[in-house]
Amino acid sequence: VTIVNYFIAKRPENLTQYPQIRAKHWSYMLVAKYLLSWIVFLFAYELLFRGFFLTVLIDEVGVVAAFVINTIIYSLAHFNKGKREVIAAIPFGLILCYFTYITGNIWIACAVHITQAVSNNVFSLRNHPEMKIIKRTSK
Repeated sequence: VTIVNYFIAKRPENLTQYPQIRAKHWSYMLVAKYLLSWIVFLFAYELLFRGFFLTVLIDEVGVVAAFVINTIIYSLAHFNKGKREVIAAIPFGLILCYFTYITGNIWIACAVHITQAVSNNVFSLRNHPEMKIIKRTSK
């Protein structure tokens, strides 16, 4: 995931969305708060999608149907980020469902999703032509 993000983060279509905070100057504190907010958000996201929805769906409709339904809903949750992310969410969602199913918990799905988001945002910030990390923000 990190290696793929290294190359994807440079693409102009990625840089129009990431990082989502559009500040031109980033302090180390802003970077830390931004990444921490992604970690907290994605833990809650995985708890909802894989921890709750997937578990309930498996009990109700079986594994294959649960994976399909969960992935469709997960993919549609990315609708506001454009066609590319909606499509990319399909295989990624299936992989996260699979990890959750075979391990019986959400920890691997959380780790993979957090690694994906953090690496994308770090590489995007690093490659964005209008943004830079500075030691201190001016007052």
